[in-house]
Amino acid sequence: MRTFWVLALATSVALAGCTLSQGEGGQAGVSNTRDNFVYGVQGAKSGTESHEWENTKGAGVVRLAVQGSGSVRVKMVDAAGETVFDKTLTVLGQAAQEAKSATGKAGKWRLTFTFSNLNGQGAVSVRAVDP
Repeated sequence: MRTFWVLALATSVALAGCTLSQGEGGQAGVSNTRDNFVYGVQGAKSGTESHEWENTKGAGVVRLAVQGSGSVRVKMVDAAGETVFDKTLTVLGQAAQEAKSATGKAGKWRLTFTFSNLNGQGAVSVRAVDP
């Protein structure tokens, strides 16, 4: 439980100053910088969104820190067009999960998030790591 709140606090700090936009039924805040991506969710969220993201290291770690219910599928495609991560993360109560992608080509990556009845607050984050 302590890990969840540490991640939630880190997410709040990371999202400070980012733009919030109304999604399907909830608000979403995106912070997209080189080697770091944070998608904050508050309320109910369903649907699919894709974002281009620069990864200079060739691998990524996905973290899910959400309190609520539902799921989010995260798909990462590297600069060569290869899928290096494709996993659905499920939330029931307080969730703090982490998973690493396969090694891929550094450069512009495509992050695709498919939200299925995700209802709660928290964030999905991706950070670049060395393979």
